[in-house]
Amino acid sequence: MKFLRQNLPASVTTLDLSWNNLGQKTGAELALAFAGIPASVTTLNLSWNNLGQKTGAELALAFAVIPASVITLDLSGNGLGQKTGAELALAFAGIPASVTTLDLTANHLGQKTGAELALAFAVIPASVTTLDLSYNNLGQKTGAELALAFAVTPATVTTLNLRGNNLGQKTGAELALAFAGIPATVTTLDLSRNDLLHRKTGAELAVAFASIPVTTQEITLSLADIRSRTPEELIALGQALPYVMTLHVLDDAGNPVNHPALTALRNQVGGAITASYRSLEKSGLSRDVALLTLVTLTGASSSRIRAFINEPITEQAKSDFDTDHKKSDKASLSSSAASNSSSSSSSSSSSSSSSSSSSSSSTKPNQGSNPNHFWSSKPTVSKESKQDEKENYSPPQNKK
Repeated sequence: MKFLRQNLPASVTTLDLSWNNLGQKTGAELALAFAGIPASVTTLNLSWNNLGQKTGAELALAFAVIPASVITLDLSGNGLGQKTGAELALAFAGIPASVTTLDLTANHLGQKTGAELALAFAVIPASVTTLDLSYNNLGQKTGAELALAFAVTPATVTTLNLRGNNLGQKTGAELALAFAGIPATVTTLDLSRNDLLHRKTGAELAVAFASIPVTTQEITLSLADIRSRTPEELIALGQALPYVMTLHVLDDAGNPVNHPALTALRNQVGGAITASYRSLEKSGLSRDVALLTLVTLTGASSSRIRAFINEPITEQAKSDFDTDHKKSDKASLSSSAASNSSSSSSSSSSSSSSSSSSSSSSTKPNQGSNPNHFWSSKPTVSKESKQDEKENYSPPQNKK
C-alpha cells in the first residue's frame, strides 16, 4: 500500500478506500498505510473492507495513525460485530479525536450484548457529533440493553441515525426504555425503516415516543409507520412529541414525501412550544421577550420558533434575538423580562403593530390561522443513496 504515500496528491480531501479487502493486511501494515494518508484528507471511507477480521489491538494501531485532519470516518460494512466488546472498545479508542462524523452502519452490532455495546460506545471520541448506527439489527437487544448502550453514547452527539434496526419487534415499553437512554444532546433522530406500523399500535408508539428526549427537535419516520393510522392514533403520536419542530417522512425508496397522514401528524407535534409561547404572551410579556424566553428554554433559534408558531419575523427581532447570531442576548433575559413586565400593555401593543407593519419582510410564508401549523422547507435527507439502503447487507466479502 505504498501508493498512499507515493501517489496521492497533497491536495486531496476525500479518500475512498472501500472494497479493498484491507482486512487481509496485518495491523502493522494498515498502520503503515494509513500513516501515509495526506494531512489534507478530511473524509476517509474504509467501508466494506472486512476489518472485523483484525484484532482490537490491530485496529487500534491502524486507527491511531489516521491523520488528525480527518473529520468524517466511514467504517460501515466491516463486520465489526464479530469482535468482543473489549476489542471494539480498544479499536474505537484509537479513532482520532478530530472525527465528528462516524458511520458504523451494517456492522452486525446487534450480535453484541448490551454491556458489550456500552463498553464500545463509551469510548467513541467525544468529538463525534453525528453517529450512524443504522442497519445493525439492534432490535435483537432488549429495551434495557439498548438503554444501557445509548446512555453512554458521547454527550456530544447531536445527530443519531437508528434507521433499519428492526426496532418494531420491541414492545412499546421496551422502546420507551431504550429511547429514554438517548443522550439529551441529540436534536436529530432517524427512526425510519424500523417496521413500526405492522408491529406497533398507535398507543404503544405514543408511549415510546414520549420517552424521546425533549431536546430532540427533528425526527424522521417512514411513511409506512403513519400511512394507515387512524386520526386518533395520529393525534396521540403527535401529542407524545410536544417539543419536536421538524418531522420528515420517507417513502420505501428513502425519498421525502407528503401525505395527508403526515399533515395530520404535523399539526399535533410541538404543541408544548406553541402553548408555552401563548402563555408567555398572556402573562404580559412582549412578543419578543416571550420569544427570547422560549429560545432560552428550548435551545432553538428564534427564526425557527417564529416560523413554527406562524409569527412574522421582523428585521428588528431577527437582529436582536436570533440566537444563531446573537447568543449573548440570552444573558439579558432577566432584565428584559423585568422591564417589559412593568409595561406589558403598551409593549405588547407596540410589538403587535411592529410585527404587522413588517409582515412584508417576513422570511417565512403565512401558513394560516392554525397555531399548531407546521412549516418546513423540503428536507435534505443525507446518505439516501447508500448501496441499496444497506438493509440487505451480508458479511463483507472481497469485491471482484
